Amino acid sequence: MRLSSSRVYRRSLQVVAVVSAAALVTAACSDSGGDSSPSESSTTASSTTASAAPHAVDTEMGSVEVPAKPKRVVVLGYRLTGLAFDLGAHVKGTIPEMAGGSSDPSQAWSDAAAQEGTTFLPWFVDGFDIAGIKALDPDLIIGGGPGLEHEHAVQAYPELKQIAPTVVIGEDETSWKDQAEIMADALGAKKKLKEMTGNYDEFVDSIRENINAPEGDVGYLVFDAEGRPYAANEKFGLPAELTDIGLEPAKYSQIPGLQTAGVNGELLAVPPERIEEVFDQDNLFVLGYGRDVVNPGELSRDPQYADLPAIKNFRAFGLDYWSLSPGYDEIMKTLGTMQLLFAK
Repeated sequence: MRLSSSRVYRRSLQVVAVVSAAALVTAACSDSGGDSSPSESSTTASSTTASAAPHAVDTEMGSVEVPAKPKRVVVLGYRLTGLAFDLGAHVKGTIPEMAGGSSDPSQAWSDAAAQEGTTFLPWFVDGFDIAGIKALDPDLIIGGGPGLEHEHAVQAYPELKQIAPTVVIGEDETSWKDQAEIMADALGAKKKLKEMTGNYDEFVDSIRENINAPEGDVGYLVFDAEGRPYAANEKFGLPAELTDIGLEPAKYSQIPGLQTAGVNGELLAVPPERIEEVFDQDNLFVLGYGRDVVNPGELSRDPQYADLPAIKNFRAFGLDYWSLSPGYDEIMKTLGTMQLLFAK
């Protein structure tokens, strides 16, 4: 099956969800401090580090002495870059979303990147551009987290630490909260992190009070660029995050015979003959992996998926690919979408 990359949702509910959520979440993120203007980002960077001092940060590579007020931060992880900006960091360099690819800044941090003059450094399946990192003259390097970025950060650590203090986030730190805690320590931005988590908790409480959470488990159907189906492991990323608002994920990891895939086993490969068995949930989220691939409207015309309960009953909802492994900005926006989809 060749899957179209169209993102036009033909289900009326999905059109409303995707189009209207933007206005809803803009307000939510504005309240949360997630989408500040360039001038506000500059102010935040100064205020959140003003009381900081040189100190040691415990990392999986050992204790690392970091500067009091880092001014030239290189972040070797696209997903981590949004968190760094949210915490007020002066990010002078980052890497594209995919190894060997090119990227534009995420919409969530494009303004901050433009203000800082953030450079995208190339990286590849066999490593980082060490010379390019050195040329940026960083005073702090942050890398790691789940995926190939962690492997490269560990491999290049002897070289990176000669350039600047280097904080490597463990590959098991899959939640934005865990990643942000380490980064806030390194950046002297614990006050800002407290503000972010407070806004998040307040938004979560509000949503729980104003939605009718679906009964039963919610499914997560993920497609790669070739159209192959996967189930999202309930222990990672979005399925785990949305339990905060009462959405219980399908326990795909407990289904025998599904092979792990993706970053740290965040996906489980589903053979074509088991699609109906695995994705039998009444409510289903449909996402792409690394890019937007297909929407529920298209699946309704595919015999392989058309008879799934969620597809037949118009309870399949398309989400942007970046929702699968959300940072702070991404989870706040996705929460806004949940508030709209399941409003009382």
